[in-house]
Amino acid sequence: MTYFAVINPETTGLAYNRTDHVCEIGVVLVDPDGRRQDAWTTMVNPQRDLGAQHIYGINAPEARVAPTFAQVAGDLTELLHGRVIAAHNSSFDTAFLAAEHARAGRPIPLTVADTLCILQCTPRGWAGDYLPPGAGIPLTGAHCALDDAETTAQLLAHYVGASGGRGAWDPRFAFADAAV
Repeated sequence: MTYFAVINPETTGLAYNRTDHVCEIGVVLVDPDGRRQDAWTTMVNPQRDLGAQHIYGINAPEARVAPTFAQVAGDLTELLHGRVIAAHNSSFDTAFLAAEHARAGRPIPLTVADTLCILQCTPRGWAGDYLPPGAGIPLTGAHCALDDAETTAQLLAHYVGASGGRGAWDPRFAFADAAV
């Protein structure tokens, strides 16, 4: 059975392979049906300026005393172990996660093909930013890492439930079940 780790990093910008870094990360652990089991979050010292602080509300004094990614990488890797990583936009989130692990000297063999992109699971015809109509999921605390991960986890559960259960989703999870 596939268990998930729904992740959401907040970052200093968009250039994961150059100058930008994670400044906060939220992880929600869910069971095969998308039910929440646990959650974890931490602010991360990006060891550079924070970029667009007005978006996620982290300030420099908070970031300076936060652990570096290298200091939280072990805990994060342990949380993700044996789970399918799911994210709203997994190509963005996976790129940052892999880059940060590599910079911390703890490379992980993670590609977007190893993850579940919730954005790609959104029903065809929905052109909205985040939550399709009828999902009944409130969007609170946008751009707070844990709040966004919680919302994405609820959306995953909604899609699994709306599809009539795991059976309709099993082809999407086949790659993950083989790796777990």
